Amino acid sequence: MSESLFECLRGQCESQGFDLCHPFHTGWYNTLIEDEGHVKSGVLKKLSVPPPSRFFGDNTTNTSVCNAVLLGNTKKIWPYFLEFLKEKYEEEKKRLGNSEEALKLVLDEPFDKFCTMKLQKIFEEIHKKSSGENGEEFEYDFFWSHGKCNRMKSAGKKNGTSHLITLESDENLMVSMQRAAVVTGHYWHDVDGTKLCIHPKFGTWSSFRAVVLIRNKCEVSFDHELIPKAAPSLLSRPIPDSEIAKAQEIMKVALGLTMNGDILSTKYGESLCQFLHSTVVEGSDWSKISPSMRSWIHLRDCISLGRSEYRFENPQLLYHYTRDS
Repeated sequence: MSESLFECLRGQCESQGFDLCHPFHTGWYNTLIEDEGHVKSGVLKKLSVPPPSRFFGDNTTNTSVCNAVLLGNTKKIWPYFLEFLKEKYEEEKKRLGNSEEALKLVLDEPFDKFCTMKLQKIFEEIHKKSSGENGEEFEYDFFWSHGKCNRMKSAGKKNGTSHLITLESDENLMVSMQRAAVVTGHYWHDVDGTKLCIHPKFGTWSSFRAVVLIRNKCEVSFDHELIPKAAPSLLSRPIPDSEIAKAQEIMKVALGLTMNGDILSTKYGESLCQFLHSTVVEGSDWSKISPSMRSWIHLRDCISLGRSEYRFENPQLLYHYTRDS
C-alpha cells in the first residue's frame, strides 16, 4: 500500500505539470548543510528528522528510508499554469462583475498560488486514498521555495472520509532547494559557475517548488542503523570545464550590471491582459528586457546539456525571470 502512495503522488503531480518528484531523507540534507558550514553560520537551519515514512514503502523498496520529497517541474508546467490563470480570471470576473478588478486579483502572486493550490489538492487526494484503504494517516510539512511554511494534518472524518486542514506557520524556514536536490542523487550543484542545480537530462531547465516532510501519524518502529548518515550517492559533474568557465564570465557581467542599477521594468499586467484575450504577450519580446536581466537568463542558457529539448519557451522563461513572485 505505502509504495503505491508514493507512486500515486508521483503520477498525480505529473498530471498537473509537477513532473519532478524525488524522495530523500532529511538527515542527509542536514548533514550536507552542516558540512558546508551553513548551520554554524546561521544561514540555514536543520530540518526535523522523523522516522522514515511508510508513505514511501516497506523495507523491500529503495525509498523505504525516506521521509521527505522534493517537488518541482520542467517546462511541462507552463500550459497547466496558463490554464489556471484563464480559469481564475473567468471565475473572478464572473464573481466581481469587473474585468479590471478580476485581473488585479489574479495577478497577485499567481504562480505561488498555482503551486500551493494544486500541490495541496494533490496531497488531499492522497490522504483520502491512504486513510480510506488501510486507515493509515500522515501529516505533511510544506517548505515552499519562497520561504513560507505550512502543515496539513487530519481534521477527522466527515461522511466517513478523512479530511485535512492546513495550518499556516508564523515562522518561515528557508530550505535550500538546491541542497535538497543534491541529496536526492539526481542533481549536481554548480557552485562555481551558474550556481544552479544541473540534471543529467534536463540540464539547468528544472525548477523546485517545495520540500514536503511526511510524518507517520502513528508511531513507527524503525531501525535507524539502516539509514545512511549521508546521501547514499551523489551525482558527478555532468558538464565540461569550458561551460563552467563561460558561466563564470557571464556571472561577472550579470553582477556588474545589477550592481550598477540596471533594473527591469515591464508593463506586466497589460501583457497578461493581452494574453488572456489571445493576443501577443509583450514579455516575449526580448528587446524589452534589460541588459542585466538578459545576462541572468544567458547564465542559465550557457549550459548546453538539455538545452535543445528542455529549454523553457520564451514566455515561460521571461515570466520566471521578471515576475516569478
